[in-house]
Amino acid sequence: MMFLDRVAAACALVFACLCMLNANAASMRPVPRVPWQSGAEFATKLSRDGEPVILTGAPGSKFAAIGKWSPEFLAAQAGSAALTNVWIQEVPNFVHSDPARVAELKGSWSGLDVTPRHRNVNMTLAELIDAIKTSEAPRSADEPRTAYTYWNGGLSWFAPPGSDLEKDISPRGELFLGPLEKTALWIGSAGVRLALHYDAQDNLYTQIYGTKRFLLLHPVLEPHCHLFPVFHPAYFSSQIDFSQESSSGQGDAFRAMVSDSFVEAVLEPGDTLYIPPFYFHLVEAVTTSVSLSVHSTSAPLQTLQNSITAMFRMPIEIPDEASDADTRFLLAEFVHQVDALAIERRWLPAQLPLPTLLWNSRYAPLFSRLIPSDEMIEKLCPWKKPGAAPPMSGEALAAVIEPMRRSLNESFAVHVEQLGAVRLVHLQSYIENVLHAAVQSVHAMPTFLRDCVLREDVSKSSTMPPRHGDSSGKGNGKGKDKGKDKGK
Repeated sequence: MMFLDRVAAACALVFACLCMLNANAASMRPVPRVPWQSGAEFATKLSRDGEPVILTGAPGSKFAAIGKWSPEFLAAQAGSAALTNVWIQEVPNFVHSDPARVAELKGSWSGLDVTPRHRNVNMTLAELIDAIKTSEAPRSADEPRTAYTYWNGGLSWFAPPGSDLEKDISPRGELFLGPLEKTALWIGSAGVRLALHYDAQDNLYTQIYGTKRFLLLHPVLEPHCHLFPVFHPAYFSSQIDFSQESSSGQGDAFRAMVSDSFVEAVLEPGDTLYIPPFYFHLVEAVTTSVSLSVHSTSAPLQTLQNSITAMFRMPIEIPDEASDADTRFLLAEFVHQVDALAIERRWLPAQLPLPTLLWNSRYAPLFSRLIPSDEMIEKLCPWKKPGAAPPMSGEALAAVIEPMRRSLNESFAVHVEQLGAVRLVHLQSYIENVLHAAVQSVHAMPTFLRDCVLREDVSKSSTMPPRHGDSSGKGNGKGKDKGKDKGK
């Protein structure tokens, strides 16, 4: 079974997104348009506000490439340029995948096929344009489309510094809201959709040719997005296959959320969209499309990144004499201490336990049918065996747990509080890293989480929290995170 086909069968939120989104387009809130302003103060305000906007009069609107860079023009000017990793597949929904992680997992995670659905092909720019034209060629009503083509890469592939093509998309300096992370060109055929995902940088996205549609979702709705686990090759993308039919009532719940939680941006040539860090977005090429993205790190984002780094680097004190089983037991207890702190500080929607939220959101759609052997469970957590005693208890356990608790309250909590609207993304990723430290194997993580860490039957627990911290389930994507700041 192909990778995303298997995900579609397991995922609780699979639905026919394209038809549904088109039907709900009239009810979606459009991304507001605001005038571009030069200078660091405006860049800081964009990032601190943390909301997507279309910037009218941005530097990209003045690029000579606007109205000039048609596919035919690019093929004529730089057709011999050699491109690597052109993605081609038979269905429109593309998912970014880290080839190094695919290789590390040898294509499988506990029986789950993690190989991407697309083929990586090397070709010239002219061949890419021909492939796009072929995939878009008219066909009869009963003849299905069998190819979608998509490429992204750096400017140097066919617009190196000082070239006429590079001058067509200059000057770009003001699009950098801070230190430059990455500048990339995107070329794709009509109908290509990039799966719901987030970027970790400020993103100024300029449409050069054709029309592109963005649907954007606030980061506090992360649990509903069903991200892939952090050690999965597609770790910053959603598991939801938007090209498949819904197979459950929970898909209906996600559909109900779409009309009042997604915001929509339709980009025409010359438009520049600001996408805040960690803001989820689904991208669709309405026509053949050429785009430019500039990823950078603004001052507010740098402050946020410092808190994330400090949070992940906080040491967990484990006694030197602890055995492997003792270490796993203590790290499982540490996870519960993090969970207790999260509940106390009201970081979690509906006060759903953090390990349960992690299982329901990221692991259950992929591994709910995983049946480990009794021997594996007993090896990972011997204290779970009926009649077995925990490795530590009483004063001995308290002597280890109390320093953990103090450290969590005195330093960890400070960093997590500063994450605001993105804290759920990183709290879950942090717990995943603790689980990996406990078992030293990604293959054992699903079993360790479900059978050793969870304290309740997940089949009886609340599957998903209310939207946007709103117990009524009527959030609009604009409210604050449990009455706290929005992570500006």
